[in-house]
Amino acid sequence: MQSQIDDIAYPPTHTYNLSPLYPTGVLAKRVAIIEQIAPELFEGEDFLDVGANKGYFSMRAAEECWHVEAIEPDPQCQELLHDILPTNATLFRGTFGEYATSQKFDRVFIGNGHHYPFIEAGGWSWVHKLAKMATNLVVVEGPSGMACTDMYNCIPGELRGEFNQDAMLEAFTAHFDFKVRVPTVGYTPDRYIYRFEKT
Repeated sequence: MQSQIDDIAYPPTHTYNLSPLYPTGVLAKRVAIIEQIAPELFEGEDFLDVGANKGYFSMRAAEECWHVEAIEPDPQCQELLHDILPTNATLFRGTFGEYATSQKFDRVFIGNGHHYPFIEAGGWSWVHKLAKMATNLVVVEGPSGMACTDMYNCIPGELRGEFNQDAMLEAFTAHFDFKVRVPTVGYTPDRYIYRFEKT
């Protein structure tokens, strides 16, 4: 299983050892920052991992939480997650926009990828959907706007004016209390980690 994880080269910010479970490289630095602003992230009952990627956050949450839901659209990562997720974790093979549930989650993590539901929804309306699922803590990691130059290859031209921190916070604070924003690791400049709590 470890070779399956290691063989998926992208992103280089998501490397970890499976058994025993611990993050390595840039991921270890990301996790340390997340744990500083949300030490209770992995101690909930129901955990939603939006964009689970290679699975570290889902695996970590599964050690403490009663149930984990991992959303992942990439087929290669889906196959990995299918093989490694424990019995208290469920994999949804698709995007956040395609995901439908009546389940409530007291912990939500969106790791370095909230621009994907933004693109899929054509703006920040996806936050309303998230708010219907989230009951407590939401941690979002990723770019705060077009200052992150990577976004010019991701965000369609007609949406770039909407992809900024002010618009993001306006969408989130309609449903959540904004607690803190801190820079994530220097490897990913102009990206931040946000802590929100359900109002």
